Amino acid sequence: MPKIHLLSVDRTLAQRIADAMGEHVPVDMVQSLEHSDLDGPGIVVIDHASVPAERSLSSAIGEVAQMAPGRAVVVATEDMYAGQVLQAIRAGAADVLPRGAGGAEASEILTRVMNSALTTQGRLGRLTIVLGNDREALPM
Repeated sequence: MPKIHLLSVDRTLAQRIADAMGEHVPVDMVQSLEHSDLDGPGIVVIDHASVPAERSLSSAIGEVAQMAPGRAVVVATEDMYAGQVLQAIRAGAADVLPRGAGGAEASEILTRVMNSALTTQGRLGRLTIVLGNDREALPM
């Protein structure tokens, strides 16, 4: 089962993300990825507000990318200015999530990133195609 690791201390943000994703994807709020269970597919969400002021967002994204190789990184931030978003994308973030995003917007962003991550992490779902009752089409 895919999992979202939220690097934050903000329980309200964690609850908003959990509500947006429903019961299908658990949200694990952590302060560090060092002791986190990174088995299985998932993504990492970095709360920009929890990054210390003396540290750049780019270095935080780079460190997370090294600690969780292959996982998509999303930045939750209130600074949705083009410069901040571009800096996050250049540092390796897959997407940027507005901190105050509503459930539908957060769900759309995180689901898109999660689906992309599942594809790249090799954990694809099953696909069943029903062709109908035509005997000649069924063997295809």
